[in-house]
Amino acid sequence: MRLLYVIDSLDQGGAEQSLVDLAPHLANEGVDLTIAVLRPGGMLEARARSAKAKIVHVQPTDRRRQRVERLQDVIDELRPELVHTTLFEADIAGRLAATRRSVPVVSSVVNLAYTSDHRRAPGLKPHRVVLAQVADIGTARLVRRFHTNAASLVTPMSRRLLVPRRRFEVIPRGRDDEVLGTRSERRRADTRFSLELDDHVPVVLAAARHEYQKGLDVLLDATALIRRSHPNVMVLLAGRDGNRTAALRYQATRLGLDGNVRFIGARDDVPDLLVAADVFVLPSRWEGLPGAVIEAIALETPVVATDLPGVREVLGSELLRGTVVPIGDAQALARRISATVEDPAAAASWTTAARARFLRRFTTRRIASEMVDFYARALDTSA
Repeated sequence: MRLLYVIDSLDQGGAEQSLVDLAPHLANEGVDLTIAVLRPGGMLEARARSAKAKIVHVQPTDRRRQRVERLQDVIDELRPELVHTTLFEADIAGRLAATRRSVPVVSSVVNLAYTSDHRRAPGLKPHRVVLAQVADIGTARLVRRFHTNAASLVTPMSRRLLVPRRRFEVIPRGRDDEVLGTRSERRRADTRFSLELDDHVPVVLAAARHEYQKGLDVLLDATALIRRSHPNVMVLLAGRDGNRTAALRYQATRLGLDGNVRFIGARDDVPDLLVAADVFVLPSRWEGLPGAVIEAIALETPVVATDLPGVREVLGSELLRGTVVPIGDAQALARRISATVEDPAAAASWTTAARARFLRRFTTRRIASEMVDFYARALDTSA
């Protein structure tokens, strides 16, 4: 199967990481994969190439019409049997280009979008969110099937895109267990040494871009509370800059957290950071299926997360107890992080069950097989 996968970028992010992890396993399933990148130069491009994927750069442009035209040229050259789009700009341009070249197109819905929270997010203009939804709805009718990584996204997003539920299929994100590796004391010690952190320092890790959605401001408020009982706590914020970077740095300084919080930027060693951490925190206000939580359970890192449907899908009922807190509640977040740090025996029991759940449900080998079946159904015109 010749597949053209169109994505906004290969920067560090959940959708991007999932694609790169999936690439070699799709190749093993007989998929000839080419990735068309709208914004070239992402830190995951080298890994994608080493994973048997070909990379095509759609030359940078802010004009959507030019993106569509250039993607049409790519389709003319590669003659894919199917086009798969992920993330907003790739969705709009990829759907239009594929349809104009009479190639069937599928799209992934990987985030909860067009909510009231989304429209109120600092840095976003409400009318632009509405215009984006209109463009999404207008091109969604061109899509043969939708893939979503979380069952909780089907009902709200089918309504917001005016697409029947029957056109959605749920296949979760996966992670490559061989790429992630396993937890060991040596790996933990080496990573902490590289970060100049002693073993007795409680380390809290969050991995997210600096956007309102990700709730990092709530984590900073919680850190100020945690510091009262754990004055040497260290919070590592791994993730690329975004609309809230300046505000987050100002908040950390205002709360007197400059000695307890490190902004360490986009990283290609998040698995190592997870092994070094005592707790992984996902304080998001909304999410699809959080790939970072999948990585955390794979590497047996205790998780504290906001109570989101996608988080519940990753953890399952057996891992929820003592893990989730209400959205936006800094006090509850602080209490749960502190309790996790203070009870390593309970955390160890949790992480053993978490690793088993990951191997049972979220490995890329399993997900690749499910995706190939999804592609086959999309190409079956009798279905």
